[in-house]
Amino acid sequence: HQSIGEIATLLLNFLFKKDSILIYIKDLDCAIEVSCRAESNGHKLITKGDFSELEIVRRKMAEIPWEFMCNHYDGVKDFFIYKDNGIIGHISWIYYKDDPNRIIDLTETEGEIKYSLTLREFRGQGIYPAVLTRIQGFLKGNGCKRAFICVKEDNRPSIRGIEKAGFKLLNKIDLLKVFGIQLSKR
Repeated sequence: HQSIGEIATLLLNFLFKKDSILIYIKDLDCAIEVSCRAESNGHKLITKGDFSELEIVRRKMAEIPWEFMCNHYDGVKDFFIYKDNGIIGHISWIYYKDDPNRIIDLTETEGEIKYSLTLREFRGQGIYPAVLTRIQGFLKGNGCKRAFICVKEDNRPSIRGIEKAGFKLLNKIDLLKVFGIQLSKR
């Protein structure tokens, strides 16, 4: 029931996509602080992820969010989770210099936090900034000097969590994708 013009617009939007992305940075030499409920009340619930545990969780899920599959897609090895009563409520992945699918052109002492997801029933509890804070401590402890995180400009809940975890806005970029392949430089 759509006109040819509407179909053409849908096709163009599918083939050629432009996303406005905000890039945030955190200097890890600065103090790492966060004042949120999840960190103060549930810091033991935030841990570095374990692939065997993640695989068990994935097998139990009716639908597996793609954010739970980044080790399969990109071969990344480091991730953090928030888990309560055996349920993973949040996952965030850490990408380094030689990992694929990054937006930032990283050095050896930098990390990019990507593909974070808080499941709907866990939202609004301060989990995301608490996880980001734990990741900062992990990166700093492993010799990293800076952490980056990118977010779509219209994702207000994630932006609030990123800023609460101490990240500062560095830049805004437009990513151009054709057939799902990023053409914009890192």
